[in-house]
Amino acid sequence: IYLTFDDGPSAYSAPIIALLEKYQYKATFFMIDGNIRRYPNAVKLMVQSGETVGLHSVSHNRKIFYASVTSIISELTQNRLTLKEISGVDSYIMRTPYGSVPYMTEEYRKAVDDQGYLMWDWNIDSRDWDYKDARYVNSVIAQLNRMANHNGPIVILLHERKETLAHLPQLLDFLSKQGWISKKIDSSMTPVQFNP
Repeated sequence: IYLTFDDGPSAYSAPIIALLEKYQYKATFFMIDGNIRRYPNAVKLMVQSGETVGLHSVSHNRKIFYASVTSIISELTQNRLTLKEISGVDSYIMRTPYGSVPYMTEEYRKAVDDQGYLMWDWNIDSRDWDYKDARYVNSVIAQLNRMANHNGPIVILLHERKETLAHLPQLLDFLSKQGWISKKIDSSMTPVQFNP
């Protein structure tokens, strides 16, 4: 299983990582440019802890990010160079704001691909941003149960939020008791993507 945390880094990065360590889990963090500058120590902690650090835009704004091929590539490039400057890691693993459907056109996908970026979506949406309470854990469990016969990676979308952190022990406890191992995404893997 692949736990992914969007929109960080944040004040919650360190406690999230501490929880992951407790369960011997690894995760992937898709981070916004300004937040990388705001919380450089959180990024360094992710790298030291062996998590995967990835890109999640500069603006996180639908209209700005998806305006053109140029806007997408320039945001990803800036995001990547900031991450490299702060963490020393040159990561091409990325997730577009709000996921690739419906905004990533064929032309955009090709441009991102041509630049060597590896675009990841998810197949379980915790809806933690919407529920803002323990319901997101139940939502993940229900979706996991529906995917019992799924082949390939299971990628869970979470966010670096106070409410997510508050109920994360419950989720990790469930996953651990069910025998799930949480690994980090790496560049050798075929990304999970929505069907356009």
